[in-house]
Amino acid sequence: MIVRVKWDEREAEYIFLIGVSQRFNYGKLLSDNHGSYLLLAVVPEPMMGTLNMPEQGQRQISKMRGTTDLDGIQAQYPELNIQETPSCHLFIERNLEFQSQSWGEVIDYLLPDKFGEHIDLRVR
Repeated sequence: MIVRVKWDEREAEYIFLIGVSQRFNYGKLLSDNHGSYLLLAVVPEPMMGTLNMPEQGQRQISKMRGTTDLDGIQAQYPELNIQETPSCHLFIERNLEFQSQSWGEVIDYLLPDKFGEHIDLRVR
């Protein structure tokens, strides 16, 4: 809401956000440890056993949640707008910080000093 107010000869404009709130149902996806990530990976069945994370990346992740149930995740977390697999999401504290359809991009995000040294396991 924008309110224009005039006092004497001065006119001012104020912007108020009333009732604006967006809540996400991320409760189970938030990290337990301050400064560490929770990783949600929604992948096709053949990819589930092939996800490898370098040890340096594993140390940054306090929880990992993997599923092949795209319909279930869409129903549980519609605000993530996951349309296809693979879909990877990194949460830190109270926020979704990074998302990608490439496992390799997740590794690159966690290990920028080792950018590109991974094998991208994205199913094509």
